[in-house]
Amino acid sequence: MIRKMLILALCVASVRAELVSIESLFSRFKVTTLRELFVAIDRPLVLDVYGDGCHYCNALSRPFDTVARSAEDAIYFAKFNHTTTAGNQAKSMFGISRIPYIIIVRNGVVSYNGVCTSGSNETAFKKLVVQHAGVSF
Repeated sequence: MIRKMLILALCVASVRAELVSIESLFSRFKVTTLRELFVAIDRPLVLDVYGDGCHYCNALSRPFDTVARSAEDAIYFAKFNHTTTAGNQAKSMFGISRIPYIIIVRNGVVSYNGVCTSGSNETAFKKLVVQHAGVSF
């Protein structure tokens, strides 16, 4: 019994540290578009629009994941490929022509959107998130 509880606790801890998929957010808030999601979310949201084989996207991946883990439950973090349905919606909404592209939503309003230039600089990326998400961690 104790072993099962320990395994369950480890699983829960590892889930908290993982990024949330955009599909799971759509499902959780019963929405089908990014615009609906931005209004429905109950905490800040940081989105990374990336592309496979993109050097700059790969450079951002580690800082994005690290900051997401350190924020835990204060902010939703999600990544999606620019070729997916959500990616196409983001391109349409924001005129995305370069990636990686970061979108930060706070209180239903987009507080930041733009090409991420911090690259692999974790401190710069965290500063961007704290400034625009309105949450310190």
